[in-house]
Amino acid sequence: MWDEVHNTGGERRFFNLYYFLSDDCMEVIEIVPPNSGRDPFPSFVRRRKCPKDPNPSSITGSLCFQRGEQEYWKVSDLCIGTELVICGKRFKLYDCDTFTMEYLKENCGRTAAELQPIDVSVPKKEVPKPPVPPHNGFGDEEDSLRSWKQLALKCPVKDVRKFTESGNEMLKFSLVLLSGGQIDAMRRFVLTFYISDDTVSIFETVARNSGILGGRFLQRQKVKLGTGEYATAASFYVGATVEIGHRKFRVTSTDERSLAYMEHNSSTFHKSNINMIMMRFKSMFLSTPSGLRQELLKAYEEGPIDYTRLLKIVDDLGLPLVEQEVLTMMRYLNKGGTLGTYEELLAVLAVGEGEARDEAWEDVHAEWQQDVNFERSLTTDEQHRLNELHDGRAAQGMLRILQEYNKRRSLFQQELRIICDYAPDGCIGPKEFANAVTNKLKIDIDTKQLDQLCEKLFPPALRRVPYREMIRLIDDTSNYSHSTKTIARIRR
Repeated sequence: MWDEVHNTGGERRFFNLYYFLSDDCMEVIEIVPPNSGRDPFPSFVRRRKCPKDPNPSSITGSLCFQRGEQEYWKVSDLCIGTELVICGKRFKLYDCDTFTMEYLKENCGRTAAELQPIDVSVPKKEVPKPPVPPHNGFGDEEDSLRSWKQLALKCPVKDVRKFTESGNEMLKFSLVLLSGGQIDAMRRFVLTFYISDDTVSIFETVARNSGILGGRFLQRQKVKLGTGEYATAASFYVGATVEIGHRKFRVTSTDERSLAYMEHNSSTFHKSNINMIMMRFKSMFLSTPSGLRQELLKAYEEGPIDYTRLLKIVDDLGLPLVEQEVLTMMRYLNKGGTLGTYEELLAVLAVGEGEARDEAWEDVHAEWQQDVNFERSLTTDEQHRLNELHDGRAAQGMLRILQEYNKRRSLFQQELRIICDYAPDGCIGPKEFANAVTNKLKIDIDTKQLDQLCEKLFPPALRRVPYREMIRLIDDTSNYSHSTKTIARIRR
């Protein structure tokens, strides 16, 4: 190592020193790191005997041409930590290979402590990062941030895979304005959240004889909530209070399609996850301090408990169940908009008549480590009939697709190739395939048949298929067992 850190503009430069035992010659070759700006010169000191420098401050140093006996560097002089002056440059030995270490131990009497490597790494200086400037109001915040990070302006990178999988999926919610006066309380809004790119648009409805014109309130764009984070699909649910553009809104309702989508994707929308909701509700029901069981018994004396009455009981007790969770539970029970009878509720919760706990509901909930699936388990015969039903639907759907594929083979292959070209991994999945069949190719096929077909065509072990393998599956030339003719139950 040649250390010049103490000099202005100096740095540490690293070299490999080779000592030849046959003739006691030395060669020094510099280790040129990539992108260092230095030319990879063959050798810093070519193979030669290097005399010990009599004048270390001299530039020529070891290149003196005086005649007479000179003292040269020998192998016995080499050790970790030794400084060698070669050509007026001071080199420090900080490490060696295994052969050199063993040789110095056996022939030069060096100990293991003397041959320990020396740490010569230079600590990296932390360069302070400039703070991100605030948005100047022109364009989107992502565009302004890219103009600050890069000189060459580029469009923000979009998640093509998410766009392909989500398609035109959107969620709609009804909003009321909380901030403002009495007139603002009369205003009604419809918020649309687009799953494909996480954008939001708000439309204000027209109220007759109120002086409110209505129309577009917020154009489609990404929005930041009051917390400073961008709004996601899980940010909106019935009963949520959100702040958009320094105005507070409350989500009052949503449509059937949005509810079904959130329940189908319950791993993302926890407020629509029936397993999590029923686990918490059962914990509250069993816990005596929560008071939920006592209030439900009183309410049953007055008649069936509907959505409004259950929501009022939960709010009065201060239990952390939002409107979306209560609505999801009502939809799951499917008792005509009520909880059903008290006996039916006990059966659904799997709770005995006198079963109760004296702990707080949070402690009861913490004891249950595993999620409880509230769907009824199927017997072997029922499961066999269900599998036959699913296989039949998949076969009917595949026959319908194969008929159209034989007629429009080129169009099929073109659409599948486009999907794979736009996918980041170059593959096609069940959502993209279903979207291509229904929206691109316009094939009239039942939704249940298409869903079962995608489950068979894209098993859990192969959820993403490359383009060529997809064509081989359709043409029945693939090595996989789940080809199209197998699904369609066509004999080969």
